[in-house]
Amino acid sequence: MAISAQPCRAQDLLDLNDGNVADSSLAPLARVLRAQCFGLLPGFHRLVLDHGQVILTLCVGGVLDMLRAQ
Repeated sequence: MAISAQPCRAQDLLDLNDGNVADSSLAPLARVLRAQCFGLLPGFHRLVLDHGQVILTLCVGGVLDMLRAQ
């Protein structure tokens, strides 16, 4: 689970995809994450990664509001 006041910046996800991180094995995961994070609005989002092996619940909004809703 992750809580963020606003969705990830597209540039941050592009940087991961371009291999601008220490671990280049993250690039394929960054591509999948970028595709699923496009156009997120405030609220709860369920992201399925690694062929269903990882499920990320992403809460976009104020931390206290999201924790109360959780």
